Amino acid sequence: MSDYSSAFTHCETGNLYSLKSLIDHVDAQRLGEIKDKHRASLLHYAARHGQTDILQYLIEHKKMDANLKSENGATAAHDASVCDRLEALEYLFHQTELKSNVRDERGDSPLHLAAWYGSYPSLKFMLEDQRADAHIRSYDGSFPLHYASSHGHSECVKLLLKVAPDTVNGQTIAGLTPLYLACHMNHLEVIKILISRGANIRLKDEDGLNCLHAACRNATTEVVGWLLEKQNANVNDCDYSNYTPLHYAASSQHESLITYLLNRGARIQAASNGNTPLHVAAEYGRNGSCALLIEAGCSPLDQNVQHLKPSDLAQQNGFTDLSNELKLRERSLIHKALPGSNITSVTSVNDSVTQHPKTSVVRLVVRKKNVKRADVSLQVSENEIVNEIRQQSSTPSVENDTNRRRTRPFAQELQAKVLEHEANSRREPNNSDINQNFNSSHDSSQLLHSLNSINQRNQAGKTRAKLPHDVYGPWMKNLDPDTFKEQLNTVHAGLRKVRRNSLVQQEKYNSDDVHVSSAENEYTLVDTSNSENNDNTPVIEESIRGKEFLNNQNKLTSKTESFQSKSGQNTINSGPKHNQFTGDKTNITMPQWQKELIERKKGIKA
Repeated sequence: MSDYSSAFTHCETGNLYSLKSLIDHVDAQRLGEIKDKHRASLLHYAARHGQTDILQYLIEHKKMDANLKSENGATAAHDASVCDRLEALEYLFHQTELKSNVRDERGDSPLHLAAWYGSYPSLKFMLEDQRADAHIRSYDGSFPLHYASSHGHSECVKLLLKVAPDTVNGQTIAGLTPLYLACHMNHLEVIKILISRGANIRLKDEDGLNCLHAACRNATTEVVGWLLEKQNANVNDCDYSNYTPLHYAASSQHESLITYLLNRGARIQAASNGNTPLHVAAEYGRNGSCALLIEAGCSPLDQNVQHLKPSDLAQQNGFTDLSNELKLRERSLIHKALPGSNITSVTSVNDSVTQHPKTSVVRLVVRKKNVKRADVSLQVSENEIVNEIRQQSSTPSVENDTNRRRTRPFAQELQAKVLEHEANSRREPNNSDINQNFNSSHDSSQLLHSLNSINQRNQAGKTRAKLPHDVYGPWMKNLDPDTFKEQLNTVHAGLRKVRRNSLVQQEKYNSDDVHVSSAENEYTLVDTSNSENNDNTPVIEESIRGKEFLNNQNKLTSKTESFQSKSGQNTINSGPKHNQFTGDKTNITMPQWQKELIERKKGIKA
């Protein structure tokens, strides 16, 4: 509609005569199609500039629709509210069917826009004359009070609170309150008005941010100080990602605010993603904030969960100078922590790593004992490692070095003795080795116990805890030293006797035969030593369970090694010193105690 471009100028200046001569022959439908690049009509231009006579001419004589909307869905009433054209607004609401609750594409009514732009007369007219609803929400859940508080219109805030006092803590869909927006935009006067009407400073948005977080993000020391000193806000309050007010202050350019928070007791801690306030300041390129945080104790060596240091974040976001400065700080801290070490492999600020921000960074994670990996707060930090290395390098322990030199040879010596004992135990024993075998077996058990103690001490890093005396031997409780020594000697003597008898019996196993017959899981021992005179020699039979018999035999001999199958018959191998028995008849050596039992029973029957 280039032919009618001058019509917009006539609406702005109020030149009704020129406008009539230009559009008098144009019908209402064609006039509604005359719009600028933002789809605003002649009605919008007349309402913006308060040209009531032109509005009357267009609506009453040319029959234009008062509900015509622009590109963003605004009507002429929206434009009149923004520009605070009270006369035009009164005409639109009184002479047309336009209502005060008409919405644009964002859901804002003329009342919202009057509160946004501080159009107090228009706001008052709609609240008092048109009875506009102050509880009306936009599509994001905002009241008109949210807009007035966000832009610092204190008179509009008072008027809206007078009409709708229950909206003082109203939250949008994102959880924003009018006080939150006022703190974020640094409107201290509005903040005081809202708090005096009952605003809650501890309400949080959908991310867990409260008014103090919002104030630290984009405010000055005045607002933050008033919240901390007058309203007792928590300087270390965390959002849902464990970001503190100090994190948000580090992202801003207010260095004085960082200093104030540190003086008020703000802690330097990592968020859930591992970022410290220094990470945040480096990510946003805040050189002054980085210097203040390092001076306050924030380490440039700290890494987040992605294993990135502050210098890496600065490099990724294009702050090369800040990244180089932080790397110099890193190298300085390492040299101070290890004064005696010769560190030549620290990355220079001019090397290839500085020129390639995508270079991978590898982190060595040292985990404490019995601590889950997910618990970052209990991990060993680099400072602890550096301090420990420095202490060890400055005060070397001669005793520890001596123990390390002694432990390994001593363990090897014990192991060699055990192997020697095992080799000796495999050869055939003789009578002269009886006492020696018992002593070597006793020594072997002591050596094995020593080896186990050494291994456990090396693994646990401390002496193995002793068990209570009740576990070792309850019968030893309440014994005096003399009685204990006597009991110990008795036990040793009994063990030597049992060992001696066992070795003697092994030598005589091959001299006698015992006939073994089996019937339904029972075994019968028959003496066949005098097989020629079976009629005159009494046969002694002793029936015992098969399992008990095998257990008694196993106590005198070695354990059963394997079951073999030969020619369809079961063969039991009972040890290297025994003959094999197959089927019902087997020749095995009769032990001495059986011979004595037979002789004793012969004498009784005789």
